[in-house]
Amino acid sequence: MQAGCARIRPAIARIGIATVIRIVIAVCMAVFAACTNPPSADTTVIIGATLLNGSQPPLSNAVVIIKDEVVDAIGTQQMTPIPPGSAKVEAYGKYVIPQEGGELRVGGKANLAISSTDPRIHATVERRMTNGRWVQ
Repeated sequence: MQAGCARIRPAIARIGIATVIRIVIAVCMAVFAACTNPPSADTTVIIGATLLNGSQPPLSNAVVIIKDEVVDAIGTQQMTPIPPGSAKVEAYGKYVIPQEGGELRVGGKANLAISSTDPRIHATVERRMTNGRWVQ
């Protein structure tokens, strides 16, 4: 047996194999996390609004993720993970509607508006997004 191994085994026995495994896993996770690409500054997330999307039923507590000028994901807050580092727009109690009577779809251009009132009755547009960029 080599001299280095003789010193390691008593150290492992002293702190326990489970602790050594936890340390190794933590180091591996830190290395993998450091190697991932963070979301770009071009990722915007609209959170909490009611999405009125064409002929589809209204989607309450919606999450709309816009990345690089296109809709990257649409879903509920419970089912749609929000990318860390993204610009968040809290729109609770508001409405997200596609511009020009279109429909928002994953992979499509992010042309939408946020309204503070129900646009089916009377639209009060607060912000507009055209091709993934806020214009108002």
